[in-house]
Amino acid sequence: NSVGLGSVTLATRVLEAQFQDAVRQQIDGLYNTFVGILGARETARYARASVAGLTPLLDKTRRLQQGGEKTRGDVERVKIQLDSARIGLADAEEALRAAQRPLSPLLRIPLAEAESDPRRIDIDPTNPNRIFFSGNIPSRVGFIEVLPQ
Repeated sequence: NSVGLGSVTLATRVLEAQFQDAVRQQIDGLYNTFVGILGARETARYARASVAGLTPLLDKTRRLQQGGEKTRGDVERVKIQLDSARIGLADAEEALRAAQRPLSPLLRIPLAEAESDPRRIDIDPTNPNRIFFSGNIPSRVGFIEVLPQ
C-alpha cells in the first residue's frame, strides 16, 4: 500500500504554498502596523505643534488684553483652542500607544517595550512600498517590502 510519488510532491507543494501564504499574511500585518504607527506618530507630532503654538499665543493675547488691545472674549477663545489642542494631544498620544501595541506579538517583544520603545520606522523615500525599522536593540534592524503581485 504505497503512496505515489506524485501525491507526495503535490502534498509538499500544498504545504509550501500554505507556508508562503502564512508568511505573506504576517508581513502584511507588520506592514499595516508600521503604516498605522507612522500615521499616529504624525498626528501626535501635529498635535504637539498645535499646543506649542497656542501656548505663547495665549500669553501674548493675555498681555494684549492687559494693554486694552484684546478683550476677555479673545483670551477665552484662545484658551478654548489651547484646551482643545491639549485634549487632542492626549488623544493622539494614546492612539500612538494603541498603534504600537500590535508590535508586541509581531516582533515578540514585551507589551511595555512595544508601547514605549523609541523605534525608528520610516518609509523608504525611493520606494513607498518599503518600510525600514530599527529599535534600541542593535539586532532589531530590518525592512519589509510589499511586492506587486
